[in-house]
Parts: sequence; C-alpha cells; structure tokens
Amino acid sequence: MNTELIADAVRNSREEGEATVWDRLFAFWFRRLVYTQIWEDPEADLAALRLPIGSTIVTISSGGCNALSYLTARPAQVYAVDLNEAHLSLLKLKLAALRAFSSYAEFWQFFGEAASRSNSALYRERLRPMLDADARAYWDKRNVIGRPRHAYFTDGFYRHGMLGRFIGLAHLLAKFARIDLEALLNGKTDAPERIQALDRLHWLFHSPLARLLTGTPALLFSLGIPPQQRALLGAGAPLNEVLHQRLLRLINGHPNETNYFAWQALHRSYPGPGDRCLPPYLQACQFERMRNGAGLIIPVHANLRLFLESLPAREVDAVIPPGLAGLDGAGRNPRAVERHRSYRQGQCPRDFPHRRGGVSAGARGACAAATDLVPRRGTQRGRFRARPIGNLRRIPLLRTALIEG
Repeated sequence: MNTELIADAVRNSREEGEATVWDRLFAFWFRRLVYTQIWEDPEADLAALRLPIGSTIVTISSGGCNALSYLTARPAQVYAVDLNEAHLSLLKLKLAALRAFSSYAEFWQFFGEAASRSNSALYRERLRPMLDADARAYWDKRNVIGRPRHAYFTDGFYRHGMLGRFIGLAHLLAKFARIDLEALLNGKTDAPERIQALDRLHWLFHSPLARLLTGTPALLFSLGIPPQQRALLGAGAPLNEVLHQRLLRLINGHPNETNYFAWQALHRSYPGPGDRCLPPYLQACQFERMRNGAGLIIPVHANLRLFLESLPAREVDAVIPPGLAGLDGAGRNPRAVERHRSYRQGQCPRDFPHRRGGVSAGARGACAAATDLVPRRGTQRGRFRARPIGNLRRIPLLRTALIEG
C-alpha cells in the first residue's frame, strides 16, 4: 500500500505516459525514512496564518515535528497526512512518548539528544506497548546484521534517514575540502577563519565533483525531491549553485544561536535541552502542552488530495503542506492556481516572516504549490482534469518555501 500510494502520486504529477524511470525509482526510494526532522519553520507558518484558537489544521506529517509544534496554536485537531509509512511511524512514536513519558528529561533524551544507549530499553519497556501494529512492526524491523530500527535512537537518530545520510556525506566532503564547519556555525561574521571556510565552501560547491554529483536526479532523492520538481528549483540554474545559495541563506540569514536548522545541518544535533534554539515541540516550556494536546494529532496514511476530498465541506481552516510533493503535482497546473484565487488565500511568501528553514525546504518549495485544485486522472478518457476541493473555510494553503530575496 505504501509503494502504491507514492507511485500514484508521482504518476499524477505528470501527463499520462510521461512518467520516467527516475519517477519510478523515486516512488520506490521514497518508501524509506527520508526526514528525521522537518526543515520548515512552524513558527513562521503560524505567524503567517494567525489562526484562531480551535482551528482544524491539515499538514504533511513528515517527521512529525511541525504537526506537534502546531499544538502551540491551540487547535481543535491536526491531521498529519503522509504517503510515507516510515514518517507516520515516527510521528506515532513521538505521540507514544508524550503519553508514556511524564518528564521532559526523558522526552529530550529520546528525541532531542537521541543518542543514549538507554533509549533502547525505554523503547522496549515504555514506548513499544503503546504503538499500533504498523508502527511497532516498523521500529522492530531489523537490518541485515540484525539491528532493529529503534536502535537509531541510541547512536544519533538525526544521522539516519536519507537526508541524514546525505548530510553525513556532505560533512565528509567538507572535511576533504578542509572546511571548518564549527567556524561557519559559531564564528563571528568577520572572523578570518569563517571567511576562509566560506571561500572553501564556494570552491567545493563549484568543483567538478559537485557538478557531477548534482547532475543527476538521484541526488534529489535524498532531499525528498521528485525528479519533475527539478525545473522549479532556482529557475533552471545549475543545482550545485542553487544548493550553495540555499546553504548560504541557512547559515548567514539568521543568528545561529537561535537557528536550530543550522545546528542540524552543521553540527548534526540540537543545542539543548531547554527552550532556546529548539523546535517548539522539543522546548521544555512546551512539554506539558505537547502532552496535553497529543490526542489532537491524527496520523493519516493517504494522498493529501484524496484525504481533503473525503472530508466534510468547510471542515478545515488551514492546509500547511511542506512542499510540492504533498500536493500531488498541483503546483504545476496554472489553471488550478487561477481557480484557487476565487477563494480567500493566505499571504504570498514574500509577505511571510522570514523563514529559517534549511536547504531541503528551499529546494522543495514554490509559490505555485498553494492551490486547492489538483490534476486528477479522469475516468472517462484517462486524462487529467482539475477538480475543486470545497472543504476549506478560509483556504490559507500555506506555501512553505524559503523566501527568495
């Protein structure tokens, strides 16, 4: 079922007969755990939407970070929809932990630090009994050497997943190029060692090796980007240049003492515990709210479009997808965008509070992604047709891209 849903979403993002080998490979590859944390800023989402208390939110689950962080807005419920069962299993594990752990220290140890050997026992004794059969089977599954997936939390969870391993490869290349990542993270703007690190970073991204690695759609798989979205990145600029500019925005656009995205990219960990430089759901001051609101999160294994169509009319206040992939190709249908404008929209990304999100967020997002119409395979002639979704009370379909400029 997982593969079928993903493959269907990839097929529906193109005209019939246009699916490529890369599309099929992506559908197969995306069954895995891609994101161990989300690279979009939930605080910017909520500041832009200004939702009233008691709203109903639909979002893509991904790693579950933002679905939980939206609880700070005191919603009535949050539907966390995803095609990827691995992501939903991660969200379910976090929800189980909020029910099982009575102290912030335990929650931080498991999901913030995510590198303690004792986490294995916590999983077996406290979390596993609270999971449903699908999530339990996912975290219990062993690899070829007999190591269970829940052991990811004993040696650095954020180093796992497709994107985590991609960042690990990037760190190896940075070491080869003698780039001082510590200087990029904590150095003063005009410090000589930071300037030197930025110069070497520029050299690395414009090297023949970088051009070779970024010349194939396969690289995008580790970022969770379907091949057909490549044309939306940087207006056709070379991918190595696009990624370089997004990384510079990540590490230079916001103070790194409050930029937890930069910490994950450059240090591969969060600087906690506490309240500073952490996603809201991991902050100590929000722990009780997370515990009390965990029952409001509803994980849904479905295509986002089909799920929205299944809801009663006018039930949803906001849809917050973290990129084009969640909309099943909607952002590439100009007619759909035009039809969407007949509804009340959220703000344009240029009006949003500036986001701190990472390279992946910037790569995957586009303003056109916000639409309540999506291409759909018709039953008469087998072609795509646009179909309105009338379930949204105020329609702010939030575009979660990094803002250009």
